[in-house]
Amino acid sequence: MSYSSLNPYLPVSPLATRTVVQKYVGCFVVAILATACFSGCAVTPLNNETTDSTERRFAGFTTAPNETIEIQARHIDGGWVTLGTATTGETAVPGFGGVRYYNWLTSLDVPEMFWEDCGSLDNYYLYGARIRILDSSGNQLFSYQEEVSATELLNENPLDLWKVKGNREDCIKIWFQTSSRNPF
Repeated sequence: MSYSSLNPYLPVSPLATRTVVQKYVGCFVVAILATACFSGCAVTPLNNETTDSTERRFAGFTTAPNETIEIQARHIDGGWVTLGTATTGETAVPGFGGVRYYNWLTSLDVPEMFWEDCGSLDNYYLYGARIRILDSSGNQLFSYQEEVSATELLNENPLDLWKVKGNREDCIKIWFQTSSRNPF
C-alpha cells in the first residue's frame, strides 16, 4: 500500500515530500531576498562615470516614502564620511509586480579630501573617488554599471535588470577629469 492510497493529500513518497518542501523554501527565500535586496537603488551616478566636475547628481528609488537617503564618500585615508542626504518623495510610482517606488534626488559637490590623484593621461589629469549610498536602515543601495531607463526600472524584474546592468563593486567609483594639475 502506498502513501497516497492512505491519504490522497500525502505525496507519493517521503522523497517527494522533501522535494516539495525544498522547492517551497527555495521560492520563499528568493522572494525574501528580492524584497530585501531591491528595497532601493541608485541610478546615478553610474559606476566608473567620468565628468569634468566635482559636483555630481545622485538619484534613485526606494520602497518607502519620506525615507532619508545618505550619500557617503570614502576618505583617502579610509573611513566613510556623509556628504549629504536626500529624502524620498511622498508620491509612489507603480513598479514591477505591484511594488510602489518613491524617488529621491540631490546634487552634491564631492570635496577635495575624497579625490585620489590617479595620475595623468595625454593632456588631462584624473582623480577618483568612492561613493556609497545608504537607506534609512543603513543598507547600501544597489547601483548600476550601465544606464537604466525609467521604463526598465519600473517595468522589468529588478533582479534580472540588475544581473544585466548592475554594479558588482562594493561602491560606486566616480572620476573627475581636468586639464589642471591642481584643480582644487
